[in-house]
Amino acid sequence: MRDTTDWCQNLVKQLKQDPDVVQRWAEEERGRIARLIVHVELGLSLLLQVAPTQPATEVRHLISGYRFPAIGNRWLTCKIARFYLLEYKGSDWESYLNEYIKDIPDDLKAFDLAEAEQIPAFKQYAYDYRYRAYSHVLRASPAVKQREVKLARQGRWLAQIEGKEEPVVITLPQTVLNLPKNLIVPFVRTRIHSNPAYTFTFKSLLLSAKEMDRRLAQLGTDLKYYERFGISLYMFTTSL
Repeated sequence: MRDTTDWCQNLVKQLKQDPDVVQRWAEEERGRIARLIVHVELGLSLLLQVAPTQPATEVRHLISGYRFPAIGNRWLTCKIARFYLLEYKGSDWESYLNEYIKDIPDDLKAFDLAEAEQIPAFKQYAYDYRYRAYSHVLRASPAVKQREVKLARQGRWLAQIEGKEEPVVITLPQTVLNLPKNLIVPFVRTRIHSNPAYTFTFKSLLLSAKEMDRRLAQLGTDLKYYERFGISLYMFTTSL
């Protein structure tokens, strides 16, 4: 997993202590409001970097994972932003953006933005430290989290299995004592430099969904991919 929270801890702490935040929101709500502000502003900073002539709503497409024609060679910046804005993808972006516009006082905002369809403008002097923080974050992917895993030893153990209410008993033999204490799992880079594009018809996509349902049904799984195939297609150019 990636560490996607450390970057904004100082900004969130400052905002939680801001007099306007303290006055307007209860203590248990201040953290959510502070995180909302910094994440929406990170998305708006991304927009200014890669597509400065686009309205604020277009951040939704920049972090969708699909290439956006207006960004040119700034695709890597969008991929980095997706790590930090994972919870703001899809229609959630516009929901958070509207809350930022309507509920956050102007004095707390680093961007001038009255409507979601407008092009955001950064307040150059009042919040320059925030913009520097956002720009720094968008330069590199978040670091991979490091955590120590404590290995089970010989004996009887309870294990919780997904899909089962009751835990199961597992007996580990004495041979587990011979395992090395520090297991090093190599991180192998599998992503190639350029991911090629694939072209297919919507009809073939539906047929693939039907085939998935058929094979999963043989395994006793009923996910109904074909029935759930409600798709909204966003056309970025009129030539498609």
